[in-house]
Amino acid sequence: MERIRTPARTAPRPHPRDGLAAIAVATLVVLETLALRLTPVGDWPLATVALGAALAAVAVTSFVLCHHPRRPYRRPEPPLAGGTLFDAATRDSFPLDALRPCLPAPDEATLNRLRTAWVLALRGRDAAWLAGHLNLSAEVAGILADAAAARHRGTRP
Repeated sequence: MERIRTPARTAPRPHPRDGLAAIAVATLVVLETLALRLTPVGDWPLATVALGAALAAVAVTSFVLCHHPRRPYRRPEPPLAGGTLFDAATRDSFPLDALRPCLPAPDEATLNRLRTAWVLALRGRDAAWLAGHLNLSAEVAGILADAAAARHRGTRP
């Protein structure tokens, strides 16, 4: 059985929270320097402890913000009636006859992958996406995408 390929992970982009945390730490360092210049020498130990505690709080906060798992935004799919992904009509409209010439003796795993591709094609995925993500040939993905488009138009492929 062939493994389904997934797209390669891209490098993470900088997030505005990262820059904000860096600016906050730099501002706190400047404020510490200013506070120690303005504080009398006798109060430096107390000022140093207070400013160190503030720096530690900012450091912990920035660490939490920078390492919080971020989920990429994904536009939600519109829900189907009854909360199902497909119905009996979708299953019955699977174009196996059109795919038979392209497939050498399909096994159950291949048929499952083709049915999955069919449902995804009906949900709007194009042939290039199907071929790239489900490890299908361009010809098979094209047949499925064309049949799904014809079904949406109400014509026969």
